[in-house]
Amino acid sequence: MTTSPFIAVVGTDFSTLSSGAFKAAVDLAQGAALSTGVTPQVHLLHVVAPEGAAMDVGPTRQFAEALSSASNEQLQKELASLTIPEGVKVTTITRFGTANREIAAYAKEIGADIIFLGTHGRKGLDRMLFGSVAEKVVREAECSVVVVRPREPRAEELIEPGCPECERARQETKDPHAHCTMHGRPSTVPHLHYEKPKRFGVGWMNFRAD
Repeated sequence: MTTSPFIAVVGTDFSTLSSGAFKAAVDLAQGAALSTGVTPQVHLLHVVAPEGAAMDVGPTRQFAEALSSASNEQLQKELASLTIPEGVKVTTITRFGTANREIAAYAKEIGADIIFLGTHGRKGLDRMLFGSVAEKVVREAECSVVVVRPREPRAEELIEPGCPECERARQETKDPHAHCTMHGRPSTVPHLHYEKPKRFGVGWMNFRAD
């Protein structure tokens, strides 16, 4: 009995989010290869939607072909920048139409096991205005869909490093609250080299309390 290969589709818009979705796909593909012994497939898909591209007419058809060529070139550049582990077969493909419909349709055509997509995680008004391709693919696809969100920085990663001049001023004055000339000036923006900077507010203005 022959085992079918694991097949994943990764929708790409050439952003860093798409790169994250691709990495997640190849990681899963590697795991599938270890368990089945069959070379997994990852299809990197980009969808373009030129006006009237589906019409089989002279100028429009030429325009569609030019867009397809440009898209394929961009796909090859993206592929060259990605890390592809040994034993994973990667295919690039360009489709024309609405992104969510084409991604779902292509996955169905090739019998994909799963779709990977990056999402900007828009909320509120942005979400109402722009919608979410990932959200629509989840509704339309006949296979599982994994949505890869951007990594949120940890609280400690948002803390600025301490100012060397401030540290020198504290050592020279023996004052633990001393600041250098620049950071000693009144400012409405605190210097965030403390996890929870001490400050107080007056109207719309914030001041450091130390």
